Amino acid sequence: MAIQNPSKDKTKAKKAKRSQAACKVQEVPEPTAKRAQVYKTKPRIEFDLQQIEEYAAKGLSLKAIAGVVGCSDDTVYTRNVRDPEFRAAIARGRARAELKAASKLGDLIEESNPQAVMFFLKTRCDWREGVNVQADVVSENHNTNLNVATKIEDLTEAELLDLINRCDFESGE
Repeated sequence: MAIQNPSKDKTKAKKAKRSQAACKVQEVPEPTAKRAQVYKTKPRIEFDLQQIEEYAAKGLSLKAIAGVVGCSDDTVYTRNVRDPEFRAAIARGRARAELKAASKLGDLIEESNPQAVMFFLKTRCDWREGVNVQADVVSENHNTNLNVATKIEDLTEAELLDLINRCDFESGE
């Protein structure tokens, strides 16, 4: 009596199946004009636009928003470019953040905070550290116009508020 090796029998069976499959003629479907092409892609991530707006209102960048919601930066950047509703949610959130910051700055200016006043003048009124002041000086020989640089820190509170009011008036607001 011969002893048979079961693993050899399994190997022979697999080879037989492969050869039978290779011999079968596969049917090719006839080409149709409207055959739908199916692409394998990841499912589209659905964002909660209210939550995205809240993140933008808190000052998060697009990269930070991607990290919080758990997707790649590219996904958020692409959605921001291609999806007008997503882009609008980001814009609304950023506008709310800007309004909050501007309101706080206005409160600080009303409290006569000199740093807030200087920041406002530098950002909104195109001021720099040195301000040119025109002065007419009469000398014995002739009239001369001098430009005297004055630092914002040297101005009084009343002068700073007057400058802010003139800046708002000149900018048409």
